Amino acid sequence: MLRGMKVNDFVRRCGRRLRLSLFGSKRFRKDLLGLVLVCVLLLAGLVLHYSTDKPAFHRSATTRPSCHVAVISTFPPRKCGIAEFTRSLVDAMQQQDVFAATCDITILALVEPKQARAEEHLRNRDPRVVPLIVDSHAPSRSFWNASEYLNHGGFTHVILQHEFWLTPNRWQLVDVARWLRPNITLISVIHTPLDDPTVQEAGILRQLARFSKWVVVMNWHGLHLFRHAFGIDPAKILFIPIGVTLPPPSYMNQNSLRKQPGSMPNSKNRAIETDAVHFNYTEPALLDLDDSHLLILANGLLQVHKGFRRLVRVLPAIVKVHPTVRFYMVGESPTGVSGMNSLLQKAAALGVGRHVKWINKYTTDAQLAEYFRRCDLYVTLFNQLSSTSATLSTAMAHGLAIISTPYRFAIETLANDRGLIVPFEDDAATTNAVITMLDDPSLRAAYGRRASEFVHQWQWPNVAAHYVHLILGSTATSRYSSQLTDPLAGEPQLELLKKPARWSQGGIRTFDEREFQLKAGDKVSGVYVLYVDHCLQINAKIETNLLFSVVAIGTQTEWINAHWQHGVDNETISRSPLHATHNGLEDDEVMDTADNDKDTIDEREESEKSDDGTVKDDLGVFTCNEDVKVDFAQGSVVIASENVHVEVKVDAKQGVSLTFLAASRFAAPRGLLGDTLRCRHDRSVAFHCQDVLGWTNWVVASGLLFSHDVEQQSWSQFGISLNVFAAASRPLPRSMFENHEQG
Repeated sequence: MLRGMKVNDFVRRCGRRLRLSLFGSKRFRKDLLGLVLVCVLLLAGLVLHYSTDKPAFHRSATTRPSCHVAVISTFPPRKCGIAEFTRSLVDAMQQQDVFAATCDITILALVEPKQARAEEHLRNRDPRVVPLIVDSHAPSRSFWNASEYLNHGGFTHVILQHEFWLTPNRWQLVDVARWLRPNITLISVIHTPLDDPTVQEAGILRQLARFSKWVVVMNWHGLHLFRHAFGIDPAKILFIPIGVTLPPPSYMNQNSLRKQPGSMPNSKNRAIETDAVHFNYTEPALLDLDDSHLLILANGLLQVHKGFRRLVRVLPAIVKVHPTVRFYMVGESPTGVSGMNSLLQKAAALGVGRHVKWINKYTTDAQLAEYFRRCDLYVTLFNQLSSTSATLSTAMAHGLAIISTPYRFAIETLANDRGLIVPFEDDAATTNAVITMLDDPSLRAAYGRRASEFVHQWQWPNVAAHYVHLILGSTATSRYSSQLTDPLAGEPQLELLKKPARWSQGGIRTFDEREFQLKAGDKVSGVYVLYVDHCLQINAKIETNLLFSVVAIGTQTEWINAHWQHGVDNETISRSPLHATHNGLEDDEVMDTADNDKDTIDEREESEKSDDGTVKDDLGVFTCNEDVKVDFAQGSVVIASENVHVEVKVDAKQGVSLTFLAASRFAAPRGLLGDTLRCRHDRSVAFHCQDVLGWTNWVVASGLLFSHDVEQQSWSQFGISLNVFAAASRPLPRSMFENHEQG
């Protein structure tokens, strides 16, 4: 039968029987319907998923944004100010619509090896974070790996937060900067542009600026220091204020509620009344206070340089006038509890122990707002020249009345009656200022209002907008964003000190206005460095009568020699005076160059020229712009740079005289006279200025008049050679790991 049946008929008959058996089953029809429904739901879910606008850092690789930003910094849960700064900045940047639509962001969070286990789940806490466990090597394998991750990870921009203590070795952040590919734009944010940097510290910032497209500073003094003290190209330097978180509209400080007390028989025992407005405080330390208490507050990471001991020292005199005063210090001590316990014992010994309290904990923004709300007076009595202070700017944003010492950031932000400035280490002035503030609630409220209005434009959305502009904009059209209108009305001017220093037969006058009479017999004859900054070096041969017989001046482009017998001679050069080996003290051959250095000089010739053919230093074109005028007939030299105007005169009878006609307060020079400039403004605290000149520090042991090898102005290690005089520095190679060998 099968043999006689056609194959097609057989297949049709079998298929009909199979369909009848399957589709005739209710169970099969039900299962099939369920399967179709599941497929429809899956398809709808996929359509919804890919049509939803998601945050940039959740997008897939197939929708890679136009920019990928990495931020190198500490990051919470690590407890430090830069970590909080970075979190606030990154959050605010991602809230900018244009940034969120076009950019991804990744945080390379610096983690110390001892913290690695505790923070091994850091990425899981925040998907933007990649932990970077740092080592202490130079060069650093950790940072080499980080640079490779950035170079091959599609990153377009890197924002590097710089502070000298962030890494175990100070050169590690420079390493990661120099190992980045040139097509990655580097923005370096300098949190502490030091006023009195060592040669190494200045060299680190110069090298970092060399590899950066932008260098951001957060105070005007830092901006001028980078230009004048470090010689960094001003086109690279940007001022962007430190950001602040504004309190909510419902926030109100206690001072705005205090009533001015009327006449009382005994003002020392008076209690200041408040309006019938009471806040429900939750912080235990605040629950100990009633309306009569006056609260003086300090907060942050509590360190010895923040001046708490001084306030405790003057507290007995304050308590006599205001017996209800309390001094709260809120925050953890990074150096342990021993120092703070010692301070509390000091308070007890002075009889004010119950007036002082240390709240030893890391506070949240909400907890800190409670202390700010209850605060009557905020103090930042720092005894070092801090360039920025997040705690101060936050206190200003919350409308607090503030008393501060004259550190850099305070001078700029508290000017124009936004706070009271008291001199360093002046107990009487501090006592009077505190009592004056506590006497008058309306005075405190007025100071707080002006402070709050001043920093209102520093709120994080405005600050983040500027960083976004640097990343997405082609150029920065100004030093600060148009949204940051008049960021610092009290910007320090580039003032030149007039006729600040001299050295002649009539005596010595230093930059800090001290007079020294020349006394024979002091046995200081020899060659000395008188003045050196990144553009200019002035050495001199001092004879037994303490007059100059020769003054040698090295600029970026000239050697100039002023001899008391031979007059003035000069030679235009296209290389650094670093290679000079002559001493020029005996004859007319003072300007001869050392032939054996020619090969080395020729090898550097190309790297010393900029695109327009002008001579430059290996670290970039410096802002020297010297105007050199040599009068051979009159035996005089006048040099005007951005830092100093100096005149040298030759007299066969009186020797060679040196007069500084003007000097920039931001130059930060070194040398026998140069060291005294820093004492002009900061004599009492910052530099421990002495009433003697540093003869032993600045003698040129070799006796070579054009030497740049004095220990105080040079530094060499890890294959790097640095010098205050920038032309005598040798920069790091850009890429190779092996070039930075550990010494």
